[in-house]
Amino acid sequence: MIRRWISPLKDLGVQLLSLYLLIIIPALMILFAFDKLAGQRIQADVRANDLSLARTIALETDLSINKSLQAVTHFPYIPAFSLPTLRRWEKYSTSFSKPVQT
Repeated sequence: MIRRWISPLKDLGVQLLSLYLLIIIPALMILFAFDKLAGQRIQADVRANDLSLARTIALETDLSINKSLQAVTHFPYIPAFSLPTLRRWEKYSTSFSKPVQT
């Protein structure tokens, strides 16, 4: 039997494998680089949005607290909450809370 030595460069399987590797390896490298860059950009956007949301919540909370504080500081100027009215209500409410003697 005659053996023929086929050169690896002339073998169709080796040629297809080398062509496949020449196309796939750079494509995978580009995909991984794109994935890394896109991931970093998305993380930066998420951080910025988180910071913006935190600022908005802080400002809204501050505004709510300031409005509540202003309302509490204006209570003495409302006639229904004046000191004589509150003392009357206090006398009225304590008359109901006294224990009943049997």
